[in-house]
Amino acid sequence: MAFAEFDAKYELPKTDVLKVLGRIFGKCEASLTENPIFWLRLTGYTFACAELIQSEPVKALGFTAREAPIEDMILAAGDKYIKARLKLYIEKLTETLNEDSVEGLISLFDSKDNSQLQSFCPSL
Repeated sequence: MAFAEFDAKYELPKTDVLKVLGRIFGKCEASLTENPIFWLRLTGYTFACAELIQSEPVKALGFTAREAPIEDMILAAGDKYIKARLKLYIEKLTETLNEDSVEGLISLFDSKDNSQLQSFCPSL
């Protein structure tokens, strides 16, 4: 199922959270990669979702798994610090998913205090 189909089939909530995302998107002139930390978090969500969509219960809902080239996505941030730690980011994403499930990975990138994320991205 493509997003357009999903969007047409299900009503998405109109919330303040979406307004915040709109402001983040609006600060970028040409690409979301202009905000490397946000891009890294978005990449983490993408990785988690790609893995979740490959699970049998989600496939049963009609979703189609698509390749998520995680390394290329992380590098798209164009940030020297992130590029130098590419292997570490991929290891952390994979470890978190393997050990703590998709929910654990999502919590890593959605932590309000950023303590876990800061452990491998001190510039936060």
